[in-house]
Amino acid sequence: MKSKPLIAVDCDLTLVDSDKHWIDWLEKVTGTKLEYKDRLDYDLTKYFKAELAYEGLTGYEFWNSPTLYDHMEPMQGSIEALQHIKSLGVDLVCLSRVMGHHGASKRAFIERYFPFFDATYLCGKNQKSFLHCDIIIEDRCEELKGFTKDTTGIILYNRYIELCPIDCLLYVARDWSDVAKWCQLLLDKTEEKVYGCI
Repeated sequence: MKSKPLIAVDCDLTLVDSDKHWIDWLEKVTGTKLEYKDRLDYDLTKYFKAELAYEGLTGYEFWNSPTLYDHMEPMQGSIEALQHIKSLGVDLVCLSRVMGHHGASKRAFIERYFPFFDATYLCGKNQKSFLHCDIIIEDRCEELKGFTKDTTGIILYNRYIELCPIDCLLYVARDWSDVAKWCQLLLDKTEEKVYGCI
């Protein structure tokens, strides 16, 4: 019997806009408003360096809160899209990086909003490729390093931009509706090759 396809889903900036909360926290502790740009660096502390230094902070303290995800809500459309994807007969897991002490809060967030996930895996930086999955839904190309051509990456388009060399096939989605369509298409494909865009 053929095993079910395995789809892994990232959490930060994929299931939840945690950076909105990070920006709010950085603005509060520094007393400085971030001038929004079209594209931001993933390391938001770059926009508050002098103010953080003055306060004796690095900016990464935000990620040490054991209650970090307790009041966050999922990205619009993510629950419905993932319920649809799950109904296609796949194993669905969360695969997310953890830094600091927020692991239990992240796990509780996932269990609260996505109880239909089959498992949650929390790992360190550059460790996601330990999980052999058929499709990974991510917000960062960087996190796709280490995955092989056997894995298809779907990048959920956001306010960040980065280019990096990766080995897996890559598709870009504008929103969760696109993610669901790509998954449906990739799972339905037979001998015909499906092409994405980047």
